[in-house]
Amino acid sequence: MGKGSAKQRKGCSGVCSGKADCWANLLCAPCVLPSRSCLVYALPCVEVYFNRCLSGLLQKLCCCCGTYTDRSFPASDASIGSLESKPSGGSPQWLRGAAAVPALVASSGDGATQWAKPRAAVLVRNGIMPSDIAQGALGDCWLLSAFACLAEFPGTIENLFLTREVSPRGKYSIRLYDDRQEDWKVITVDDSFPCDAEGKPLFAQPSEGELWVLVLEKAFAKLCGSYAALEGGLTLWALHVMTGDHVFSLSRKEGAAWKRLDMRPQPTDDNPRKVGLYYTKEEYTAEQLWELLKSYDSSAALLAASISSQAGEAKRDDGLVAGHAYSIIRVAEMQGFRLVQLRNPWGRYEWGGEWSDESPLWDEHPAVQRALWPLRSSTPRNRMNDGTFWMPFATFCEIYSDVDVCDRSTGLHDLSLRFDEDGGACAPFLGCLGGCASFWCACHGCTALYCGHTSNTKTRELKKGCCSCWCCC
Repeated sequence: MGKGSAKQRKGCSGVCSGKADCWANLLCAPCVLPSRSCLVYALPCVEVYFNRCLSGLLQKLCCCCGTYTDRSFPASDASIGSLESKPSGGSPQWLRGAAAVPALVASSGDGATQWAKPRAAVLVRNGIMPSDIAQGALGDCWLLSAFACLAEFPGTIENLFLTREVSPRGKYSIRLYDDRQEDWKVITVDDSFPCDAEGKPLFAQPSEGELWVLVLEKAFAKLCGSYAALEGGLTLWALHVMTGDHVFSLSRKEGAAWKRLDMRPQPTDDNPRKVGLYYTKEEYTAEQLWELLKSYDSSAALLAASISSQAGEAKRDDGLVAGHAYSIIRVAEMQGFRLVQLRNPWGRYEWGGEWSDESPLWDEHPAVQRALWPLRSSTPRNRMNDGTFWMPFATFCEIYSDVDVCDRSTGLHDLSLRFDEDGGACAPFLGCLGGCASFWCACHGCTALYCGHTSNTKTRELKKGCCSCWCCC
């Protein structure tokens, strides 16, 4: 993964990562696969139990070894920074851990949210999913859209966290790619989060008592200097920082072709987010864009989209928001219909036209509904407004002006130890057993090790037989 993964290896070099020649991979597989299984599941499981014992021992022996406080990013106004729009209700209060993660229990038809205290705070509950993410009072939709893109693929966000479960000390370590170092950097934060007078988080909104969204957003805030430094940004940059992989954008002006822009990081000590976008000679028609989206979607790439706006975020009559980042979840072609599924990180405000949640087209084409949205008929109408929606690809091309692409490397880093934090003392062990079973019995390990994709800078080539031609530079 990352920039170093683009180099091709020969002979026996890279055999432990499955990048050697076929004969070397085949010869060494009986040794490599068991060792990788231990690294992915067994050792992290042992680490979880070791950390549990160590934390419990330290808390009993030394009261000052208890709660962790991050003095380099303190719970103060300096860490929040100068926001474009200050939250109502006066100065925020900083709450820790469970006190800052009310659980979303219901949502009324108008999108109003009801809150209740969860049974226990956890880092992740029932796996990481895009529905865990909702935007708060901070203008970082570009960042949360990137979170949602990665959340579509199990293991991608989990492996950014070096801390694998809720920390009794409130200390969390996250890996992010820092272009200033041209390498991965470990960001350590505590679990203090700015909240309003009622105790609700001001910025990213948690789900079901989960901390991971708040922690990851805080890690980005620390990397950039403050929460305010996250207002307005490029989804491309966030995808790059969380994967270390190559990214580019496809942009169009009204009536024009889609043109490729390459992102070139230009970080400074004061602004790690500084980048430049440069046009290339590549141009694509809408038909070519469709084939490109299908190709990248099928290879687990990360996709996002936005509507250009000269006046910042602005709600449109069709339910969409201009100047706002959306994650592209899926593209599909069924019975002659080309459809794109997107998600608004706000968790509400959706497309209201053809193939929207309440469009009659779903009932008129039951085969499409069964394939793309089998639970639609059993989903209450007041629960449909969750920010996720489908729309026709042709309409997508008319409305959206920018598509972001992260050619994500896939492989062993997609595998991770996953367990139910509510499952008690045996949960990590059971998670290890389940992971090893999928690694061996479902061939997930062999597939990840030897069939992974390596990120590269070139645009995918069009399949043979298509009437269009690609222009590559």
